[in-house]
Amino acid sequence: MRRLVCAPWRRRRRALWAFSNCVRHLNANLGGAFWNPEGVGYLSYPFEFTSVFAVAARRAGLGDLVQEVPGYRDTGLVPYLASAPIPTRDRQRGICVDLSDDNPGQCFNGGAGAVFGVLAGDDRRLAALRWCYDRWEGALGSGHYDAGRGGVLYSLLWYPETIEPLDPSAVFGRALVDRIHGIGLCRNAWDGEHDCVVALNACSRRPHGGHAGPDTNALRIIGLGAVFVVGGGRTGRTAGQSNLFPGEPPPRGDRGRGVLEFARTEINGSATAAAAWECARTGAAARLITGIPSHSRGDQRRE
Repeated sequence: MRRLVCAPWRRRRRALWAFSNCVRHLNANLGGAFWNPEGVGYLSYPFEFTSVFAVAARRAGLGDLVQEVPGYRDTGLVPYLASAPIPTRDRQRGICVDLSDDNPGQCFNGGAGAVFGVLAGDDRRLAALRWCYDRWEGALGSGHYDAGRGGVLYSLLWYPETIEPLDPSAVFGRALVDRIHGIGLCRNAWDGEHDCVVALNACSRRPHGGHAGPDTNALRIIGLGAVFVVGGGRTGRTAGQSNLFPGEPPPRGDRGRGVLEFARTEINGSATAAAAWECARTGAAARLITGIPSHSRGDQRRE
């Protein structure tokens, strides 16, 4: 990594091979969209490494991951969109929807500052992400500056100090629909720790050999500074999940897959999503519909 950033690369063939492998990994991991089926934590964790590689590869003339991988441009957005800057016990901020067998803890742990390096030159996105960073990791938030795993170095290098922060609603809206993975997610505002975040996970795609929990058709709700509907944790069991089972819950390891039938976001920021799942053991079907109203204005439709 140091050679890529700081010195001429003498073994270009190996460097190009590494870049093509990273592109292949990200396309398989994100599935052509912008969501990792292992959960938000396992979206941001590998981003700590691929983001720095992306900056180094671009500077070395190997290629641009943002151009090569659909959805990678918004990878740094998802942990913010799927969370609220709620104070945590370790004096940080950020509680996210805990899909799969993930935990609802902080969104980034060393990669938040690297987002700015990946999106260098995209001033509009940088302005919106600076708004988020300031309220989660920065001076208006925990003041931790994403120091985990040495991430504060990336904040020092790439924090867009000369770009004025911009309300994310004007850039990203307040909803996310990933039909490949089968998830609909919406927040009522970008105001602070009392924002409401609702996610419906049809779980249409599962990782190969990765983390996975029995959360087909699961619902998650964060709001008013607290977690209202949470997952069952890293147990692999259906007990404690928020799923709707039409019959006997599937056995451990039989996690099933659902379909996001419908997802719609309105101009006023409200959203509605419906997911269906047929239980192979009973032949019955379940359908879950969720919605979230908005108390803010000026949102844009986003699918």
